[in-house]
Amino acid sequence: SGSDDDLGARIVQIDSERGSTRVRATTPAQFTLLPFAYTAILTRDGFDNFILSIPPSGNLAIARMQPHVVSVEVVVFDETTSQPLDDVQISQQALGPKEVAEKIFSKTDSTGVAIAELPVGQHRLRVKKAGYREQSRDLNASQNSKNRIIFKMSTVGGGNR
Repeated sequence: SGSDDDLGARIVQIDSERGSTRVRATTPAQFTLLPFAYTAILTRDGFDNFILSIPPSGNLAIARMQPHVVSVEVVVFDETTSQPLDDVQISQQALGPKEVAEKIFSKTDSTGVAIAELPVGQHRLRVKKAGYREQSRDLNASQNSKNRIIFKMSTVGGGNR
């Protein structure tokens, strides 16, 4: 999430040299463990599974899970001429319960296309180019979809530049 807040990941298994134990717990969680080295398997929708190493003397273990990322394609055309627009600045802002700062996503190439990776989830994409009206649209970046968004930009004042 970009912060140190707990994600509520599921702890599904704890392994040690003595064997494996299936568990059903959600972070943050407390366990009483014997003085052995352990590994815990954590899962969370939208994130890569995480294997957490817990040393024999450990009394606190912190996992930093990485979100799944997907390729997102942004296509930008001139609304009047239907020609691709190059050098369009694209920014993105992750949408969620907490306010997240807007970041640069990419710029379009000569074919009006920009491709970059975003974490799975809701994002607001904003396109900006001198002489054109700024636009923004929301995208649900998903592993199960094409993750493509098309903008048709209109010129400021109605005339083409």
